[in-house]
Amino acid sequence: MGYIYMVDVIIHEDKRGVRVGRTGNLSSRLASHRNDPQWHSFNLIETWEVGDEVTAKGYLNPFQVDSICQI
Repeated sequence: MGYIYMVDVIIHEDKRGVRVGRTGNLSSRLASHRNDPQWHSFNLIETWEVGDEVTAKGYLNPFQVDSICQI
């Protein structure tokens, strides 16, 4: 059991985008991201509870690229 999450971010280069991530422990992961200096802004948009977060993120991101979609 895990989570897929989507956040609105502004990174240190003042680029804004959307990040999709996965975790088994949502509160710990979000706290870690919020304390990371690379984010000027980190605002949670949505979370989804999934049976297997690795497989679920693979469907969303078939190339397994951990990147930010710039908007």
